[in-house]
Amino acid sequence: MMPASRGSCSANSVLLQLALNGTATAALVFHQQEDILTLGALMAAHIFDTAIPLFSLNQTDYLALAHAGSACVARDAIVADEVQISIDPLPLDQLVLTDRDLQIHNGA
Repeated sequence: MMPASRGSCSANSVLLQLALNGTATAALVFHQQEDILTLGALMAAHIFDTAIPLFSLNQTDYLALAHAGSACVARDAIVADEVQISIDPLPLDQLVLTDRDLQIHNGA
């Protein structure tokens, strides 16, 4: 759990190595835009068939979860102490890409 990652793209390489060794984190939880570790998690799923769930929470839910002693990711919620945060995958038709996302998608 962290607001967002910092650093260079070597962070996603570290996450890939953890996934390869079977020691990757159970999930990544953020509350700010995060690209570096998200890319690492996507690559781990594609290359090693190792799913690392990613969650982007609003600040209120993030802070509530941050104060919990431990958490469990269930099928439809993140559960921690007295906190339960419903999770639903974002339907692809609701995914909003920025102009830069579209450029990258189109090979720019």
